[in-house]
Amino acid sequence: HMNMSASEISRNLSTAFGKRKGRIPPETDAMRLVNGLGDHFRDLIIDDFAGHWIAQTKSDFLPNEVANAGHFRSLWWKRLAKEGKGAPSLVAGSAPPSPLLVRENGLAFEIDPAAGYSCGLFLDQRDNRARVKELTGPGDRILNTFAYTCGFSVAAASAGAVTTSIDLSGNYLEWGCRNFAHNDLDPSDHFFGKGDVFERLRFFTKKGIRFHGIVLDPPTFSRSKESGAFKVEKNYGELTAI
Repeated sequence: HMNMSASEISRNLSTAFGKRKGRIPPETDAMRLVNGLGDHFRDLIIDDFAGHWIAQTKSDFLPNEVANAGHFRSLWWKRLAKEGKGAPSLVAGSAPPSPLLVRENGLAFEIDPAAGYSCGLFLDQRDNRARVKELTGPGDRILNTFAYTCGFSVAAASAGAVTTSIDLSGNYLEWGCRNFAHNDLDPSDHFFGKGDVFERLRFFTKKGIRFHGIVLDPPTFSRSKESGAFKVEKNYGELTAI
């Protein structure tokens, strides 16, 4: 977009916003507004979390037209470093209340725009979370690996499942427990395990512990003391083999 004129940028933004109107599910206020090349921007992604926008660029350039769009409560800018872990900074508007809650298909999720790696919810999994809820019945045992803030677990629990969430980060699992509470689900009725997914899967296999469904949504890259580096394009097969 650095080669675009101001009017082209504004026009492409308006077109992108217009595409989303009428296509967002009911009871949902978290969505991607601008999707890079799909909306004719080589280096711009904008996600909307209940009116709080997070713009991402690889370069150190954010078009003024984004701030001038004016539909947001706050605008945050994340410059994507090679690792993609740069924390967003507030560039316009007022910081949201804490906790900031968004709704997705009627479920509530806690968002932190200032968080470094991700703000708490991966929007591209919205349909899959809905699918997990649809496929799950009361009393089903659902295992959520690489659970992050437990979005899939909340979806399954809202359908009556008993969930087990595994993640290397205790902080993310605590965030997940809050997501349960935000949906009037008692975290103490569910299981949260801090640890290495490979180790836990081997333990479940050894003990004969079975689940009605397993969510395998690993990050692109992770590292643990037990299993070392995990790269999704290289090691995903190993997960499914356990």
